[in-house]
Amino acid sequence: MSDASKDMVDRIKNRAGRATVPERNMSLVEISPSKPEAPNTPSSLPSSSELKGLPEVGSRRQIRLETVLDSEIEDFCKRNKITMETYFEALHLVCKGNAGLVEEAIKEAKERLLARKKAGRIRRLQTQIKQEFTE
Repeated sequence: MSDASKDMVDRIKNRAGRATVPERNMSLVEISPSKPEAPNTPSSLPSSSELKGLPEVGSRRQIRLETVLDSEIEDFCKRNKITMETYFEALHLVCKGNAGLVEEAIKEAKERLLARKKAGRIRRLQTQIKQEFTE
């Protein structure tokens, strides 16, 4: 490269006028550790005898409810400040003590199961027909 070319390149570089950033202080600063909070001591935790008197809760279950019933039950539980889980547990315990009510609930449950199975079969047939005509 000739001197004129180098000189022209230097002038272009200098003309660009790049912004400069002030140099950062990169020295390490010692930070004093903050005092950790005192962990819960065994005396502040509930005793295991208190825990023995409470019911043991099992794993979560995913349940699917009819849309209308789901919203009705959810609204009912919100109004009464209870959870759906505790409501279902209470319903089971109350029904368990009344044989006539249990039989009625079983009859209703079986009817609902048949209706759900029928709806599932119809949806499956609709899907099969749709796939048959789109291929």
